[in-house]
Amino acid sequence: MKHQPWAQKGVEKITAADFEVYWAVLDARRTDTSDIGGTKGQHKPLIRDLLKEARSDFPHLSIPDFPSISRQIKRVQHLKRDDWDRLMGKIVELSDGAARSDLSVQEYKALESS
Repeated sequence: MKHQPWAQKGVEKITAADFEVYWAVLDARRTDTSDIGGTKGQHKPLIRDLLKEARSDFPHLSIPDFPSISRQIKRVQHLKRDDWDRLMGKIVELSDGAARSDLSVQEYKALESS
């Protein structure tokens, strides 16, 4: 937060637009493995509490409405039964039927791999 332009302003000069820009900066950091929702969830109450505390010096200070925080839910892709059957068929085909056999460790290690 301290690197944001609004962090250098007086508290009474910070606007809701400043926070919208900040949320956009956080959103731009989102990746497939990091949804940033947790970061926003931590920063939102912190900013709100700091603004509430600043009201003692600036009684007319308004606390902006923050946008809602959404979290990405990464869904696991599942194979449909037909896809699974085709995959298993290909494995059996490529293993010359060995995939359907109970193999000992030695027999498994002796399989030709390509």
